[in-house]
Amino acid sequence: MHKNAGFTLIELLVVVLIIGILASVALPQYQVAVEKSRAGSLMPNLRTIKNALEVYRLANGEYPPDKIGGLDISLPGCTEDEAGGEYRCENTHYNYEGGPTKTDDYVDAYPSTYGEPYSVILRMYLDHARGANRGKIFCIPGNKSTTLGPKICKSMGGVQQGSMYLLQ
Repeated sequence: MHKNAGFTLIELLVVVLIIGILASVALPQYQVAVEKSRAGSLMPNLRTIKNALEVYRLANGEYPPDKIGGLDISLPGCTEDEAGGEYRCENTHYNYEGGPTKTDDYVDAYPSTYGEPYSVILRMYLDHARGANRGKIFCIPGNKSTTLGPKICKSMGGVQQGSMYLLQ
């Protein structure tokens, strides 16, 4: 008797099908994990900018006028834009909105190159902001994908409040 030691075509197709199903389930979760990691890595610089703004307020009695250029900080690999309202880094940028003429005071962090689509925005309100959100941190779904942003915000522990997610 002759015994065949190979796999049949059906067995190979079943294995390929199972691998395809597992990959289709795992890939979206992998994307969320990667984007969550990118967003989470922005927190130290975001806190640095926030703390520098709080020091400025203590020294001058108010937050600077929509400008972070004069703060006593240095973010490695980042440059200030011409107007002084943003720090632009290789894969991120930070924007400050605030000052005496604004209705609220916060710093945004975008985990993307300036002008590129982003998955989420991390928004940190300053401790003495004029609005009701003072001292809070929010995750805001971005313009990269309509489904990816909310998943990232939820995976960071965000609780939905309107279009934003409050991070605890």
